[in-house]
Amino acid sequence: MEDLDFLKENGFLLSKLEEVHGQFMLLKSRLRSQKAVIEGLEYDLAHSRGRTEQLAQSNRLLKENIK
Repeated sequence: MEDLDFLKENGFLLSKLEEVHGQFMLLKSRLRSQKAVIEGLEYDLAHSRGRTEQLAQSNRLLKENIK
């Protein structure tokens, strides 16, 4: 009887470990996806800042030409 209880308990613990492992893998996948999104947003931000600086410089030159 003790052997059967031991096997049931081990089976239960194994199923819980597999469940936790699945959740861990899901979170790890989400983390990779979020990192990719962040990298894309950082690239867009850098590009936008560069474009903003170009437009500001162009605007300054146009203002000087108008004067």
